[in-house]
Amino acid sequence: MPISKPCAFINARSGSTTDITAPLTAKLKAKFDEIGPVEYIDPRHMGEKIVAAIEDGCDLVIIYGGDGSALSAAKLATDKNIPIVPLPGGTMNLLPKTLYDTVVWEDALEKALACLEPRWMA
Repeated sequence: MPISKPCAFINARSGSTTDITAPLTAKLKAKFDEIGPVEYIDPRHMGEKIVAAIEDGCDLVIIYGGDGSALSAAKLATDKNIPIVPLPGGTMNLLPKTLYDTVVWEDALEKALACLEPRWMA
């Protein structure tokens, strides 16, 4: 099923994140007719925000943070069969390096969204 309403959460306390809310929102609005929240948030609130966005119909969760942020999002989203896109914003960024061969968030997002269908990985 194609993605129709992505949302994004930026971990304000992750290793190398900055507030990319404006450029990330612009990129998503250019590609999708409808988007969910794009928020720069304290990680203590990330779980509740992800759950609320999914309940509101978001069908893709984008996480800008470290590998731990991606793992936390994956645990919540995959329970609901919702794919995630982990963007490199942590200290080591092992997952984005492996998935996208880059640590530039714009390049990782472009590569992830170029897939016509979500690709599930173990």
